[in-house]
Amino acid sequence: MVIAIPRYLRERLGDEASEDLAQVLDRVEKEAHGELVTKDFFERRLAEEVNRLDVRLIKWMIGIGIAVVTLLFSLLKLVRF
Repeated sequence: MVIAIPRYLRERLGDEASEDLAQVLDRVEKEAHGELVTKDFFERRLAEEVNRLDVRLIKWMIGIGIAVVTLLFSLLKLVRF
């Protein structure tokens, strides 16, 4: 990324200091972009984990439902005889 230092600031700082300032700002921009990429990665990973948790929770609910129905039928059979 090319950072343009305004003319007034370049005149006040001088060419060498202006160039150093541009390099510092460029490094800061790159580091900030790296943090954003990291945040995006973690947000995406969190969403994937939540989806997996939802699927596991649904499987457990179905399993428990089947177990309850099976127990109820078994109890009803025992009570009839």
